[in-house]
Amino acid sequence: MAFDIKKTNLAEQAEAGYEFEVKLPDGSPTDFYITVRGNLSPKVKKFSKDLFNQLQLKELQAKRKGKADQPVDLDEAEETLIKSAVARIVTWKGLEDGGKVVEPTQENFVRIMTELDWVRKQVLDESDNDANFI
Repeated sequence: MAFDIKKTNLAEQAEAGYEFEVKLPDGSPTDFYITVRGNLSPKVKKFSKDLFNQLQLKELQAKRKGKADQPVDLDEAEETLIKSAVARIVTWKGLEDGGKVVEPTQENFVRIMTELDWVRKQVLDESDNDANFI
């Protein structure tokens, strides 16, 4: 049997997404499912490239102003994690807020990734796991 490159096109599979069940911090199930893109997804790669370019530009501007070794701002670091998690979300199902369904919109992705850092961590971890996309 030959090696079929189509079956191992991780970029294509990473873009299609992987669905996982969000677990509470104690490991309990939630019936809340998120579909995430993988690191090799074209959209995630573009996000990462754009972020890298922004950071390089910011560093260059800081050097020009004589502020080359500025410490990392924690609020900026968290904002970057939030944006990174949002870029990886394809959709979700099973999320409610006080009995009202929380629709999988860009605005709600930002809201939930900002408010629930333990969910954000799972999104990033599942997206980083290449085995989820094979």
